[in-house]
Amino acid sequence: MPDEYTLRHVTVAPGVTLAFDEWPAHGPRVVFLHATGFSRGCWRPLARRIAGRAQPTLVDMRGHGASSRPPAPYLWPSLVDDIAELITAQDWSGIVLGGHSVGGSTAIQVAARLPERVAALVLVEPVITGARKLPAPAARSSAPSSRQLQPPTLLPPRPL
Repeated sequence: MPDEYTLRHVTVAPGVTLAFDEWPAHGPRVVFLHATGFSRGCWRPLARRIAGRAQPTLVDMRGHGASSRPPAPYLWPSLVDDIAELITAQDWSGIVLGGHSVGGSTAIQVAARLPERVAALVLVEPVITGARKLPAPAARSSAPSSRQLQPPTLLPPRPL
């Protein structure tokens, strides 16, 4: 079971095809996004460990691994667009979205864009940039919006 995955390719924008490894479903889909200069393969050891109770899905971001290499520059908003389109086109929901570095930053932004599809985030050293000034607390609405991320539910760690 650990290496029973299928390499798939999906076009997410003109000239942009993303490659991803998809394991059989044995639980929630866990989508992994790598850091700049890496590829989906960096997540394979972890994917093998959770494959019996989840559905690991390891994505090569544009310009990396087996994904297409459209002309540069590779702007971070384009990475977010790519992953959001992949999730929407594949009709994935209830996913756990994990990412390292720029993959973590991408995961945060995709979760904010698609909160109805992303159930949880797992972040490893995410790059957080461009902080903007938030309105004063009194000016914020107390009603949750479908576009707002809700506070995380912390679960105790489980052995792998």
